[in-house]
Amino acid sequence: MHQQRTLIEETSDAPRRVSGEERHHERYLRKENRRLAVLLVLGLATVLATVLVSWACAQERGKIEVKDLSDLPVHTYKIEGSVSDLLGAGRPFFAFAKEVRANLETDLKNYDIKDTATLQRMYNTLLALDLLESRPDGGCRTSSASGTWKTRKRCG
Repeated sequence: MHQQRTLIEETSDAPRRVSGEERHHERYLRKENRRLAVLLVLGLATVLATVLVSWACAQERGKIEVKDLSDLPVHTYKIEGSVSDLLGAGRPFFAFAKEVRANLETDLKNYDIKDTATLQRMYNTLLALDLLESRPDGGCRTSSASGTWKTRKRCG
């Protein structure tokens, strides 16, 4: 007969004899548990990646497509007094400029504008507001025809 080696394993109650076959089975179970853990992590990573890609696509689809300037909303501004009064006074003009900037940035965020001339016009207005407000980075930014801002490393 074949004799099996045994190992004494300490437990809280009393020592117990563990056969070689049981040890082999425990090692096999630990290895399988590791494999299952790796598969679980890979599965969760795949699900997370899928959710993130879906979310990004939904964000992109959330923009309303605009073909030209006439498709954008019309913004109106209340001006008290004459235009020359508005341009001559500091505080009212900067409040007006702040409102114009907010509307432009909201439109750029919410609309997928396909017309490069419209994009250029909007970015040029933002650039002019930067310069009028004496923003330190305003004169260093230029807009491209594709509608993206480019910041030059050296300005001046």
